[in-house]
Order: sequence, then structure tokens, then C-alpha cells
Amino acid sequence: MSRRKNAILLPGLLLLGGCAATGSQPMLGAGGSWTPGWSRVGQAARVAARDPAVWGPLLGAALLQIGGADRNLSDRLREDTPLFGSTAAAEQASDDWRDVTGWLWAGSALLAPGPGEAGDWLSLKGRLLIQQWLAAKTARGLTSGLKSLSGRERPNGLNDRSFPSGHATTASAQARLACYNLTHAGYPDAALATGLCRAGQAAAMVTGWARVEAGMHYPSDVLAGWAIGRFLTRSAEAWFGDRPASTLVDMSLYRDQWEVSFRWQF
Repeated sequence: MSRRKNAILLPGLLLLGGCAATGSQPMLGAGGSWTPGWSRVGQAARVAARDPAVWGPLLGAALLQIGGADRNLSDRLREDTPLFGSTAAAEQASDDWRDVTGWLWAGSALLAPGPGEAGDWLSLKGRLLIQQWLAAKTARGLTSGLKSLSGRERPNGLNDRSFPSGHATTASAQARLACYNLTHAGYPDAALATGLCRAGQAAAMVTGWARVEAGMHYPSDVLAGWAIGRFLTRSAEAWFGDRPASTLVDMSLYRDQWEVSFRWQF
């Protein structure tokens, strides 16, 4: 896949999303907040920690340390390059597929139904994109810090910034953000939204695989990167997610009757 082909992905996604985002749907990000409160952030973090896509890769990374499986698998994939044919092609592919997750994330946020007024639309979309970008950037920053602390040499000996994989972290974070947008925006074509979500997750997986074939990372580096990206973006949903619903009780008195009504406030 070339960068030129990547350049047409977003317009294609916009066309698909434009067809899907008709009718009356909830506005993605309308319930977000810059100050969600510690309870909301803590709740999101607890949910993220229980996500199998967070602890599963971490468990896999730990198991790969048994008997040198991590290094052996890395050496074999780097030598055989079964998917991409060469380490150079694999390294280029890791950039390309990471970019795919980025286009999908941005497109899914922009295409979600929003306010009709231009100013309101820009305000909502701008806040949503900034909040989600900060979530992905935080994941990438944590990965960079861990690289410095671990000092693990890359399989190809290039430097000592192997653990964890920054490409895998970024791709995982962007794929998760895209899935959140696609599944929370009320698109009438649920099959399309699900398909695009799965495509983003597949692109993140291919990104990680390519980094191993390129000799830039061990499999455990990639698995840790996937977990970090997933955990931090899921935790950050406290920022841009809908606020928890609360029940309000209203009582109305009339001359010949009275009534009690319950309202859900979001």
C-alpha cells in the first residue's frame, strides 16, 4: 500500500459516512467535558482495565518471555518476512497501516451527526477532535517514556528504544477512537459502522505485525503497545463520552388532577 493510496482513504470514508449519517442521530461528543470529575475518570479507567483487549495482550507479552519465545519468534519473522517480503517493505507498511487508523479516526469523528449551525458544528467537532487527539498523544507520550526507562535494544540493533512499540500504541489508540465514534454516533447503517470498526482494528494488528517483520520490535513490544493505546483511550472516554444519566422527578399540580413524571437527564 502506498502513501498515495492512503491519501484517498479519507475522501472515500467521507463519502460512505455522508450516506450513512442522515436522519436524526445523537450528536457524538455533545456530552463531553474538559472537567469530567475524578469519579467519572476513575470509572472509565476501571472499565478499561477490565477490557480483554487491554489485559489480554499484556498477558500474552508476559507468556512470550518463557523459554525465549519472544526473541525466537522475532528472529524467525524478521528472517522470513512471510507477509511483506522484506524488512524494508514491512517498515513502510507499518507507517502506511498506522496512517490508515488515523484517517479512519479523523473521518469517523468528522462524519458523526452534529449541530446544523456552522459555529456550533465547528465548536463541537473541534472539542471532540482535540480531546481524542490528546488521548492518543498521551498514550504515545507514555510509550516514549517507557522506551527510555526500559532501554531494550531493537531486534535489528538499531537503538535501545524497542519496548514498547510506538507504532502499535498509536495504531491501537486511533483504532479504538474510531470504533468509539462509529458505535456511539447513531449511524443508521450499523453494519457499515461495525465493518469500519473492524477494519480499523485489523489495520492496527497489521501495523504491529509489520513492525516485527521489519526487525524494529519484538512481539511483546507490540502487544504492550496495543494494551497501552487501548487502555488510555478507553480511560479518556470520560472526557468525550456522554455523561451518565440521572433521574429527575417532576410533580405537576392541576385544578382537578396531579401527576408525577420521571425524566432522564443526559
